Formats: sequence, C-alpha cells, structure tokens
Amino acid sequence: MHSREESRSIGVHPRATAAVSLALGLLMTAPAMAQTVPPPAGDDVVVQPDPLPPTRTRRYRPHRRIRRSLRGRYRRGPGHYRYRRAPVEKVAPKNYAYRPFELSLFYPVCIFHPRHKVIIGLSLNILHGRSTSAYGLEIGGIVNHEIENFGGIQLAGIVNYVSGTAAGIQLAGIVNFVRRDVYGLQLSLVNWVGGSCYGLCISPALNLHGGVGGILLSSMNWVGKKGGGGLLLGGVNLVEGNFKGIQISPIVNVNYRHFTGLQISLMNFNNRKSVRIGCSGNYCTNRVTTFFADMNGLQLSLANMAYNIYGVQLSGILNVAFNKMHGWQLSPLFNMAGPVRGVQISAVNYATHLRGLQIGLINITGRLSGVQLGAINIAYKNKFPFMVGVLVGAN
Repeated sequence: MHSREESRSIGVHPRATAAVSLALGLLMTAPAMAQTVPPPAGDDVVVQPDPLPPTRTRRYRPHRRIRRSLRGRYRRGPGHYRYRRAPVEKVAPKNYAYRPFELSLFYPVCIFHPRHKVIIGLSLNILHGRSTSAYGLEIGGIVNHEIENFGGIQLAGIVNYVSGTAAGIQLAGIVNFVRRDVYGLQLSLVNWVGGSCYGLCISPALNLHGGVGGILLSSMNWVGKKGGGGLLLGGVNLVEGNFKGIQISPIVNVNYRHFTGLQISLMNFNNRKSVRIGCSGNYCTNRVTTFFADMNGLQLSLANMAYNIYGVQLSGILNVAFNKMHGWQLSPLFNMAGPVRGVQISAVNYATHLRGLQIGLINITGRLSGVQLGAINIAYKNKFPFMVGVLVGAN
C-alpha cells in the first residue's frame, strides 16, 4: 500500500487512498471487535459516523454576460457584487412654505426662516437674498440666489444665480447664471446658461450656453455640445454641436459639427474636430478619431471653409471644401474641393473628381465626368488630359 506522498506522485487522489486504508483496517479488526463488543440490545442501534466527509458539489451556473464599463474595464453583469447598489434611502417630500413677500439684509438675516421657502410676490434683498424658489419680482443690491427655480422679473446689481430653470426677465450688472434652461430675456455683461436659451440673450461680452433655441446677441457667442438652432449675432460665433439656423458675424463663424442654414461672416469655418484615441493608462498614441462636419445651406464670406458642403459657397477670395461638394462654388480667385457634383466658377478651380461644370481661367480635376470651360483645362486621369477652350469627359 502506497503512502499519501507516493499516491500523489502516481496520480491517485489522497481521499481514495485514505478510504482504501480505512476499509482494509476495518476488515482486519472486525473479528476482534465482534468478540469484545456486545451486540446492541433492542432498537439501540449505534450509527457510526461517515469516515469520509461528503464531497462538495458545485452548482452549475450559466455564463454571465461580460459588460464593458465606461472606464473601459471589463466587469460582470448586474448580478455581480460590484454592480449591487446600496439601498436608496427614501427622501421625505419637501414641505414648502409659501410667503407673499420677503425682506432680507443678507442671508440668513431676513424676515422668514422656513427651510423650504417659496416667495410668491415681492422679494427685496438689500445685499444678498436666498430662497428655494421665487415667482414674481425680485430686486437685489448684490446677489439674488434661488436654490431651485425662478419665474418673473429678477434684478440684481451684480449676480442673478438660479440653480434650476429661469423663466421671465433677468437683468444683472455682471453675471446671469442659470444651471438649467432659460425661457425669456437675459441681459447682462455675461450670460452663463448650463442648459439652453429659449428666447433672447443679450450680452456685450459673452453668451456662454450649453445649447440654444432662440437668439444670442453678443461680442462672442459660445454654444456647447447640445447645439440647437436659431440666430447667432456676434463678433465671434462658436458652436460645438449640431446647429440649424443663421449665423452672422463680422469676424468668424466656427462650427465643429453639422451646420444647416446660412452663414455670413468675414470667415466661415465648418470644419472637423479631432480627439485622441488609443489611450492605455497614461500612454496615448498619436492616432485620432475625427468628427466630420457637414455644411448644408449657404456660406457668404471672403473665405469659406467646410469639410462637406451641400449647398452654395459664395466668397470674395476663396472657397474650400475639404471633402465633398454638392452644389455651387462661386469665387473670383480660387475654388477647391474633393469630389464635386455641381458647378465651380472662379479664376482657378480644382476638384479631385468633377461631375458637373467648371468655368474659369484654369480648371484642374483628376477625373472628369462633365465639362470644363476655360483657357487651360486639365483632367490628368482622363484619356485626353489637356485641352484649351473646352474639355469634355465621361470618366
């Protein structure tokens, strides 16, 4: 009989070796035990314990789907302990205390002191006033602060601060700040809205909004990734999201994503935005992913630039479409585009593939599926790559 170490070396399970050893020992000692131990009397049967503990059986569990978290790490599904959320405590409903007026020197030096105070009527704040919400007329010497919403007319010497939504008229000496949406009129040195502006926002310095659904008038209008639509009138108009409407600026209009409408400026850019990818820890490769921006409509400027143009580019100097151009390019000096389906009219026209018409002194294209009218016509991928006057191709 092998020892436990020997059984492990020859591949026998240790429990099997112990069981065989115990069985052989019981057989050898059975006659002696029968002579010395008296038989049980009656029903007093002694049950011997099992010498070997029962083997632990593993319950079959189906494979759980692997999900990728926002951080990029692989984690298990909702049944996994990492996804088990702590029990949410039930929040008691707020007991709003409605007051018809309020007078405060600064918070908390005021007339009424309920926890959730709502003013419906008149609120006068000599220096600083704070309430849960206010609806009506609020006048503050320095700061007006609403924890939730405001509706009505809000006048402040320096700051109007609303943590929720504002509807009505906001007038401040320096800043109107609203965390959510604005419905109505804003007038201040700086208008800062976390949501969208649905109305008219006027500022001599800066309109900073997450989105827009109305009119922005300022020296600089900055619209965030929410985008939107409406009218932007400013020295510089910058839109990070998709926009539909009109942009008018004496300096520049810039769009990072898709634009549909009319752009009038000294320079119009409807370009692409690149973001780094391929990061692992603190290491990032130089590869980039690109959000392609489309321009649908009309561009009027001294210089127009877009990635994809579906419409008309009318410029005093040059028109550039970095990729596709479907429509018209009109310029006195230079038109450049990738594949063109439409008309290019300028002193110099260039397209990688022309399906349409080029009119100019010098017309250059790779493949020609249309007509070139000019003093010099070049289609360097056609059978007849050069012609003076008229060049027709069907490539």
